[in-house]
Amino acid sequence: MKYSIVIWIAAMGLTLAMLAQVAQAYSQEELDMISACFSSPSTCAAPTSSEPTGPQLPLTLIPGAALSFRGDDTLSPRMSPDGSQIAFNFLSGGAVFRIARAGWMDGAPFGTTVGPSTLTGLGGIDDSAVVAGTRTTGNPWVSSLPGDLSLISIFDYDSGTANDLGSNDQRIVGSVFDADSGPFGDNRLAIWDFNVVTMDWGLTTRNGLGFGFQGGLLAMTPDGLFAVGLSDSAAATGTFDAQAISFDLTTNTTTALPFLAGTPHNDALANALSDDASIIIGNVDGFLGTPVAAQWSGGGITELPRLPGHTESAGLAVAGDGLTAGGSSGTDAVVWDTTTFGVRKLSGYVLGAGLTIPAGCLLTSVTDMDGDGLLLTGNALCSGKQRVYELEMPYPVPEPSLPWGLMAGVGMLALRRNR
Repeated sequence: MKYSIVIWIAAMGLTLAMLAQVAQAYSQEELDMISACFSSPSTCAAPTSSEPTGPQLPLTLIPGAALSFRGDDTLSPRMSPDGSQIAFNFLSGGAVFRIARAGWMDGAPFGTTVGPSTLTGLGGIDDSAVVAGTRTTGNPWVSSLPGDLSLISIFDYDSGTANDLGSNDQRIVGSVFDADSGPFGDNRLAIWDFNVVTMDWGLTTRNGLGFGFQGGLLAMTPDGLFAVGLSDSAAATGTFDAQAISFDLTTNTTTALPFLAGTPHNDALANALSDDASIIIGNVDGFLGTPVAAQWSGGGITELPRLPGHTESAGLAVAGDGLTAGGSSGTDAVVWDTTTFGVRKLSGYVLGAGLTIPAGCLLTSVTDMDGDGLLLTGNALCSGKQRVYELEMPYPVPEPSLPWGLMAGVGMLALRRNR
């Protein structure tokens, strides 16, 4: 991963154990922008936005379309598999990151706070609003309603991260760290399963592909059968290159996902996967040495296109049906068609549905979406403040029946009426 991400985490007072969670939620350009905002808020008073400006063609609001924002200093949202729940970080008192849970578009600016102020690493939320994550001390935790909190045992390991949980609270995936293994310590793939008899969490660990730091699992299918993440490269090159992996939890099999052919840079991680694990979305080092979004499917890899003029992108989310992916291109939220590999700014769909993006707001990333691409959430920057947005569309984004590049408008409305 990029050194500037590590520097940013240190500046924010976060732990290195949360590095992968931060990498999941932001592109490098977003991190640079956020870091500048926190260090000098005045520079973000009027954020540079490529959203449309000036008079716009008035469009009729399509029934079922809605866009809402959480309060100031909310960020890094995660959605439950069925789209009914959302969890996010927020900045409490201008200095301390906290975690909140909320119902989808429930109108509560900051939701309901989860646990104490030491809970800063958000892993995920399930359909019953159970939230998992990591404390600043490097201990995984799980919290269910009405607000109780339980630490998850890491046994003899020194620290751990809880990065995702399925549609119920029976399995959590992440990583654990052994400081005494090797010259720099080892991170191992971690799977916690809840034992309904003993009422506690059992830990299973697995090695990664090669040697050294091993890796971690970042996302899991709702049924808890497949996961993705990163590991040290299977090729013992003497370096600590990160390689994207998939993991079959039924057979405990780790599979290396390919790098882009011909690139001199070898760093990658997988951030999200479809419900059947056939589509995997993440980041790889591109030909220019900058991180770019990628899709793995059918045993191969495809670099997802960026918006014109952008050199960096991040693949952060995929719909459960695997037809739509989301992330960022530069500092713009984008969506990709995973079949045609077309890219489009999310704001184009928002405006095309007759919705309004508030003045001074830039949709910067898509961090999660539901099973069929109807619900999307992510980060926005509004007049210098991070804000979580929630977008609901009456048709999947991107609209499968529309050619890429066709602007949403009266034609889209007509197609919508015929669906």
